[in-house]
Amino acid sequence: MKAKGAGFSLFGVSQSELANFTKNLSVIIKSGATVSDALNAAISQLRNGYFKRVLQIVLSDIKEGSALSTSLAKFPRVFDKFFLSVISVGEESGTLEKNLQYLSVRAAKDLMLRRKVKEALFYPTIVISATLIVGLGISIFILPKMSDLFKSFDVSLPTITLWLLKFSDFMRQYNILVVVGVVLIYFAFKLVTQAKPIKPSWLAFLTNMPAIGNFLVAVETSSFCRNLGIMMESGLPINHALKVMDNTTQNGIFLKYINLLHKGVNNGQSISDQLSSALYPKFPAMAKTIISTGEKSGQLSEMLIYLGDYYESETESQTKNLSTVLEPVLLLFIGLIVAAVALAVILPIYQLTGSIKR
Repeated sequence: MKAKGAGFSLFGVSQSELANFTKNLSVIIKSGATVSDALNAAISQLRNGYFKRVLQIVLSDIKEGSALSTSLAKFPRVFDKFFLSVISVGEESGTLEKNLQYLSVRAAKDLMLRRKVKEALFYPTIVISATLIVGLGISIFILPKMSDLFKSFDVSLPTITLWLLKFSDFMRQYNILVVVGVVLIYFAFKLVTQAKPIKPSWLAFLTNMPAIGNFLVAVETSSFCRNLGIMMESGLPINHALKVMDNTTQNGIFLKYINLLHKGVNNGQSISDQLSSALYPKFPAMAKTIISTGEKSGQLSEMLIYLGDYYESETESQTKNLSTVLEPVLLLFIGLIVAAVALAVILPIYQLTGSIKR
């Protein structure tokens, strides 16, 4: 969904706000209230001013005779095509309350997945950030003083020390520019990788990485299976559901898979037949088998929702595995830097003491 983040937002709608609103609306409609009364009650529980204004416009439209899905479609930054399609089918089939419940579960699950992704990246981000901060501090405040000391030694300095002195002189002269440059590079990198034209390729690149790739495959498989299962359970034909699925992921690999599946279904192929080909190497083999079983038994939507829950639980173990793999790699990286600096400092002192003895 287009909602951003998990917390309060002044100029948007967070994932948690959308999940809570959808859940409340479902519960109120289930009690027998009309859509307009349910909306009015749900709006009164909101604290987000922007979201309130959006829903008040929706409420006004409904009172004038508009369908809920039609009015919600005016705000694509809040309600994506997936959300609107499920609402539209619910209105047509008379299962709006049930479909809203599906959407609230989906929003809550998506929020949980995002949190798990952040948890997986939290440790390496903290370690790398701390290393950069400490490294910059040493380079700016400590190395320049040691540089003067080493230059006063009447001995030939080791190559590693000479490199350290050059780095020290550079940091002494351009320390402010270096700090600003590091900050700008970080934000530029983040901006570029989050840009719409580039993000799918960036996520596809990460999906092919040894450690983080397995985690992202579990995340994407969970999202794909749950979203497709929810739409089919809500009454959407599979070809329509796959068309809407374009808006449920930004991963280039899984976007390609969804487009291929959509074309195949339109040409009369089953999902399992397509997945059995070599065009879907990242899609888990177990998921392919269960989807095939679901198609043969006529329980595809149930099997997809089951797979969504299963691969969500897999993300928890993948999160732990990712931390286990990254921790020694990061420690080795930091250890090598510390060892290099230590050698650069100790070797000239050792040479100086050796020349004094002679």
